[in-house]
Amino acid sequence: MEPGAEAPAPTLTGVRRERPGRVALEVDGHPWRVVPDDVVARCGLAPGVALERPLLRRFRRELRRAEALGAATRSLARRDLSARRLRERLEARGIRAPAAETALAALASAGVVDDARLARSRAAALADRGWGDAAVAARLEQEG
Repeated sequence: MEPGAEAPAPTLTGVRRERPGRVALEVDGHPWRVVPDDVVARCGLAPGVALERPLLRRFRRELRRAEALGAATRSLARRDLSARRLRERLEARGIRAPAAETALAALASAGVVDDARLARSRAAALADRGWGDAAVAARLEQEG
């Protein structure tokens, strides 16, 4: 290579299914990493693709988005949460705000995160336990 010339960008040489939902990537003939399959699809990764900076930036953004969505769905598997509580949990796990908001928007559009539905079911459960209207309203406000 001539002095001052840039080295060629690494090339994706292998893309294979590792297990359900995960894809192993190979760069220049060497194992690189295993990532969610939706990240591969969103970034258009395929053998022969040069991994230049713009693509690598997009790849990192998509990894953050997938991480946030995974953390959010794991939190929701235990119990229904308000958008505010879910946002707090993601923040506590170190998920950055843009990725967290993207995950929350996706879950809200799918109907998984629905504050109104959560408030109705929580209010009904508290009322069944004999809580009054003011106490229920205060608890719902506290829970977000």
